[in-house]
Amino acid sequence: MSAIKYQFGEIEASSGDIRSTSARIGSELDDLKRQLQPMVESWEGDASTAYQAAQAQWDQAALELNTILSTIADTLSEGNSNMSDINRRAAASWQ
Repeated sequence: MSAIKYQFGEIEASSGDIRSTSARIGSELDDLKRQLQPMVESWEGDASTAYQAAQAQWDQAALELNTILSTIADTLSEGNSNMSDINRRAAASWQ
């Protein structure tokens, strides 16, 4: 039977990595929107309407992705903290 081992620092670092990746995704998307803005401003009529609808869907999908990533990072960090507390209590029970 193999033992379960926790690397609390690595787990917490993974939570931070998820958060920083989420922030980088948001930053990249913001940069892309800024680069497209001059072209978007030149569109009129149906082209503008279609783009705005597609952009709204894209923005919503990006928001949902970042919400999911944030939830994963929070859950990972909370689970790590809970397991660390359990580990400390188990160690204290032997004293």
